[in-house]
Amino acid sequence: MPSNRRPLDPWDSFLEDLDSAMSSSVRLDCIGGFVVTQFYGLERSTSDMDVIELAPREAADTIMTLAMRGGSLARKHLVCIDRVGVAIVPVNYEERLIEMFPGAYRHLCLMALDPL
Repeated sequence: MPSNRRPLDPWDSFLEDLDSAMSSSVRLDCIGGFVVTQFYGLERSTSDMDVIELAPREAADTIMTLAMRGGSLARKHLVCIDRVGVAIVPVNYEERLIEMFPGAYRHLCLMALDPL
């Protein structure tokens, strides 16, 4: 199982800034290159974090305004969040989510599917 307490920069700095902008807890269900590189440690470059769910939905507007391509944090850190509109995920995928970096951020909770 991965042991990283935090993602590598520029991701950690980007997420720190995003976390500071939030006033309540937010869960981001992540898939794709960010998960395989930052959580599972595979060698691959990626400049976006694919997110299939943001909860609560009220936080989505703030996160996407700051962190999507062209947003102020995306321009600052040269990485971004990309909200995936269509993705094939297992039925009841929420039951297989694990927290990627427990306790790393005050408001952000990044989740990924377990590899099994």
